[in-house]
Amino acid sequence: MFCCCIFLAVSLLHSLCHFHVSGYDPSCTEYPVFTPSALVVKYGDPANVTCVVCQKDCSGDASGLEHTVGKVSQNGTTMFWTVDRLTEWGISLHCYYNNDAGNQCTSILNPTLYQPPESVSISFVNHTEMMFENQQYTLQCSVQNVAPVQSLTVTFYRGNTALGHLQSNSEQKKPVNETFTLNITPRREDDGAQYWCESKLELRPAGPQRPPVVTSEKLPAIVHYGPELNEPPNPDVITITEGDTLHLNCSSVGNPSPSYTWTLPLNSSPSYSGSVLTIKSVGFEHEGQHICTVSNTVGTVTKEFNIDVQISSIPYIIRGTLLGVLVLVGLSLGCYCKRKQRGNYKLSKIIVIDTHRLFFLMGFPRKFRFPGWMFSISLSQREDQPADPRPQLIKERGPPCCYLFCSQFITDTIWPTNFGLGDFFLLTNVFSFSFSQRNYLDTMLSCYLFLVISLMISFRDVRVSASGSNCTEYPVFTPSALVVKYGDPANVTCVACQKDCSGDASGLEHAVGKISQSGTTMFWTVDRLTEWGISLQCYYTIDAGVQCTTVLNPTLYQLPESVSISFVNHTEMMFENQQYTLQCSVQNVAPVEKLNVTFYRGNTALGHQQSNSEQKKPVNKTFTLDITPRRKDDGAQYWCEAKLELGPAGPQSPPVVTSEKFSAPPVYYGPELNEPRNPDVITVKEGDTVHLNCSSVGNPSPSYTWTRPKNSSSSYTGSVLTISSVGFEHEGQYICTVSNTVGNVTKEFNVDVQASIPNSAAFPWIWIIVGVSVAVLFVLICVLCCLFYKQNRKGSYNLKDVLRFPMRTALPLQNCENI
Repeated sequence: MFCCCIFLAVSLLHSLCHFHVSGYDPSCTEYPVFTPSALVVKYGDPANVTCVVCQKDCSGDASGLEHTVGKVSQNGTTMFWTVDRLTEWGISLHCYYNNDAGNQCTSILNPTLYQPPESVSISFVNHTEMMFENQQYTLQCSVQNVAPVQSLTVTFYRGNTALGHLQSNSEQKKPVNETFTLNITPRREDDGAQYWCESKLELRPAGPQRPPVVTSEKLPAIVHYGPELNEPPNPDVITITEGDTLHLNCSSVGNPSPSYTWTLPLNSSPSYSGSVLTIKSVGFEHEGQHICTVSNTVGTVTKEFNIDVQISSIPYIIRGTLLGVLVLVGLSLGCYCKRKQRGNYKLSKIIVIDTHRLFFLMGFPRKFRFPGWMFSISLSQREDQPADPRPQLIKERGPPCCYLFCSQFITDTIWPTNFGLGDFFLLTNVFSFSFSQRNYLDTMLSCYLFLVISLMISFRDVRVSASGSNCTEYPVFTPSALVVKYGDPANVTCVACQKDCSGDASGLEHAVGKISQSGTTMFWTVDRLTEWGISLQCYYTIDAGVQCTTVLNPTLYQLPESVSISFVNHTEMMFENQQYTLQCSVQNVAPVEKLNVTFYRGNTALGHQQSNSEQKKPVNKTFTLDITPRRKDDGAQYWCEAKLELGPAGPQSPPVVTSEKFSAPPVYYGPELNEPRNPDVITVKEGDTVHLNCSSVGNPSPSYTWTRPKNSSSSYTGSVLTISSVGFEHEGQYICTVSNTVGNVTKEFNVDVQASIPNSAAFPWIWIIVGVSVAVLFVLICVLCCLFYKQNRKGSYNLKDVLRFPMRTALPLQNCENI
């Protein structure tokens, strides 16, 4: 009896479980189908949709399409919904039919109503003035009156570079105003960049093929930053040879443009305010520390130059050679005079020279210290003549040669000049003594030594005067720098001198043009300047016979005739992360050393290049730049810009010539999956809808191949595999293979189908019916068992006979008698 009850309970539970699995409305063998399956409509536009209620299970009579707006017409089991102007937000369409079991089989369509933004604007949050490098600022993009906001994507841009993508987390269906913010930290290369934002409604796949896009105006940014030196740090000491040219480069970049202040050694030239200090002929007065201070409103930097001037060996070689030649000539002259000697003569007034001042005059620097009284020069004077403040050597019975070389040259040529010998000779003692006939050569050599030293002094003094040390001022050009376009007229004014104008000679040397003069002011004009590499030399001559000159070198420039851009040895497709070379060709431009070429992709600068050629005449120049394209560069436009940087004297807006915009070949790259990696197993309930998303990006557009379980339906070639009503036959592994000409990737989906839980409203009634059934069966079994137990309590019975009891066949009479 107990075993029978257990068997019955297990059978009932098994039937209950089977009823639970089949409880997902098994009476609906199909569901209504909308065409299109998803509906996206712009606010105010007409819309229509078709619903096929059923195709097989159409035995029921009741079917329809519930709607709040629009009209519905029906043709058999097909219904047509139309609306002339859709303006209701959040509507839904219910298409249904009733089957024979009395159940309603329904499909719901929720149309998406969208409205592009009325306006999009960009601004900085709480900031209207200048920006500073490496400080954080907040960009704000305001989108007005857009719906649905959850489909809105906002992208911030700097030029053509995307800075960030943002989306709203609002689920509002009606139009709203939404504000998006992005923090940025500008750098100096962002100075002059334009910021803007773009709003895009991502309504695919049922939406417009080109998503509705609205962009803001472009907001220019000015980034201020402190000065930064262009040149690397200097060595501790800059060693240079006397007479060489020295360039101290303190050039820097900064915004606003920096100013320069130089602190020079005390004995150097007056102050200077340019970025590059040029000393054409370095002297010992330039030795020491030069400090350059660069400053703007943001900050200040300094750069130090420690100059050590060394002696030039070339002038001393020349002087030594001259001295040796003069000594040889003097010895030869002495031998000649010895043969001519016929008497003797007196010498007096010995002059001793301060050798420290003497060697300074001969060109040695002050740091040379020669010991003692090195030379003594003897000069003679007639005893019967009054004293003459100028030492003279007068012939008595001396040789004619001595009179010629000593007396005449020294007294009439060297001494009266402006060499300043009286300031440098120190008269220490006067001696009177006589020499005998045998020491006339000593007298001659003393005279000759004075001649040699005087010549060396004059040589040194003339060399210094030639470098302009006696010039108290120099001619001044107005303008100080001249920049002229090829073929244009030009003019310049030169004031030769204003104070030291005692000399008569002044002028302006020129190769082209005309000169007119008014006093010491000269005017140079040319109607059409076409000569390359000319120079203008304005000068005046002072009383010492020294010419004071200023040179002006006009800069003649010519804009490029053409600028073109292309790829080097490449015309076909490009592949991501491979290197290619851009080439910018500039034709017939001058001066090429002032040319600056910039490569662009869209509005993004890729690199700046300059020529190292010093050619003044027009030339053709080619610049190259290596690039590595990325997938986002597909369809980008490349171009280059040639700019002549002619400095402050040139045009305020530097002349610019740009190339045409060159559309690059397509950038090919292998497929890449959009969705993240799937979980190991995708669990779904029977009857639910599942979407297996294998969408990807690639160029060329990838193709999709699906490998499905054996018991599943036929093959599929789309990017998203949708199963509307999942059954146990859909359980298993799905493999999606995405491929194009560059490569392929695969994605696996492991689907596990679970039994569906019955409808919560019907669930209690099912258990009540099951419980009552179990109770009735249990009572019935107990009654039957009791009856059969009484009849057969003295014998045995077979359970099969009990089960056959309900049959109507009568038992044989003899069997009853036996009982």
